Amino acid sequence: RLGLQHQIWAKEAHEAWNRAGFKQGDTILDCGCGSGFCSVELGYRVGTKGKVVSIDISDRYINFLEANANLHQVSVESHLADLHEHSLPKESLDGAWCRWVLAWVQNPSKVLTNIIPALKKGARLAIHEYYAWDFFRFFPSRPHLEKVVKMAFQSFEDTFATINIGEQLPIQLTNAGLRIQSIRPITILATPKDASWEWPKSFLTSYDPQLVSKGYMTNKEAEKALLELEELSQLEQATCLCPTVIEIIAEKL
Repeated sequence: RLGLQHQIWAKEAHEAWNRAGFKQGDTILDCGCGSGFCSVELGYRVGTKGKVVSIDISDRYINFLEANANLHQVSVESHLADLHEHSLPKESLDGAWCRWVLAWVQNPSKVLTNIIPALKKGARLAIHEYYAWDFFRFFPSRPHLEKVVKMAFQSFEDTFATINIGEQLPIQLTNAGLRIQSIRPITILATPKDASWEWPKSFLTSYDPQLVSKGYMTNKEAEKALLELEELSQLEQATCLCPTVIEIIAEKL
């Protein structure tokens, strides 16, 4: 699922890296790298004279990244670490990339506090985070599918996650001493014939059982929701407004 998600969002990621000026020879941080698909592509971008510093708390993801980086023979320095605690050498980074990470950490401000000192003066931080996850909807509307989306959002709200962290970031980054270079919304309106339709579909298919196990829905409701999703997937005129993402490029003064 994460590989599919990356492929759908790869074009937007590369556009962000272009706006941030990531180039050959740079040292770039992949903050909360996950399975490391971006780390590998950033490795090609920075070339043999640069490197990617990738940090994640999951040993499973780090192991996958290391194997993939070795396969592609790109320069990646991986760290199995908690972003709240891990610190990098001061002014060691030419740039940093953060995608769908701050929404899921316990203390986003602490993570930013750890990243920013490692940026060189003039280095840029490129961020993709959710701005309005709750805008997520399908049309024509289906009752059980609508409930899945609503309960998924509620399940995020019931944890420490700040799912719509994107709306707070321009102020947080400015207060942390960065200058906002650009802000843009990224909205995907998918139809069943688009590859992008598979992004929300794959999420709901995998998260639906978790909502049952967590008590947000009954098993019968979840099954009906998946049937409705499959029904819409066969309807050429159906649409899905995916969760709205914000892109921020910020520079260290």
